[in-house]
Amino acid sequence: MENNGNVEKNIVESARNVFVEKGYDGATMREIAAGAGINISMLHYYYRSKDNLFDIVFNDVFNRMYGRIFEVISSGRDIFAKIRTIVDIYLDTLSAEPRLPNFIFNEVTQRPERSGRFSGHKEYILGHIGTFQQQLDEEAQRGTIRRVSVMELFVAMESLCVYPFLTHPLWQKIFDVDQENFTRIIMARRDTYADNIIKSIEK
Repeated sequence: MENNGNVEKNIVESARNVFVEKGYDGATMREIAAGAGINISMLHYYYRSKDNLFDIVFNDVFNRMYGRIFEVISSGRDIFAKIRTIVDIYLDTLSAEPRLPNFIFNEVTQRPERSGRFSGHKEYILGHIGTFQQQLDEEAQRGTIRRVSVMELFVAMESLCVYPFLTHPLWQKIFDVDQENFTRIIMARRDTYADNIIKSIEK
């Protein structure tokens, strides 16, 4: 018989697969239990509610998507090195798990009554962003870059790096391109994406 740690790991992994694929509303505890190879009673023994499991999954997915990015922006690297590293993190993460952005954005935008899950990350995010904004302001004073806000920069990076994965189902239908080949096309443009972002803020 599996030990408790393995059972919990299997449950969380199953919950992650089901929630990322179907979202909170489409997921059922019965389906999560089946994916973990246990019965529904055992699932409720370990995790009493769907909400509890979803919180664990959402936090894990959010940290997987953005945790390393916020570590980079508060590091001592120069601005341009940070941008190139962030682009790499976005593309490496999404090439491995292309469904993550849909899951995060759907939860934040379509279910505002549960937006507290996201707001729990807000203080952490704002602390890192403040450090990054200060660096951007200092570089602008030196004349290296134009004045730019962190929000503007992240909108540009998300547009180039995340948007293609969000819209892949459309391109798949139009061009009959599977996920593997689509990802290969996007990954081949990583240097171009970084160059375009840097050129957009250089003086």
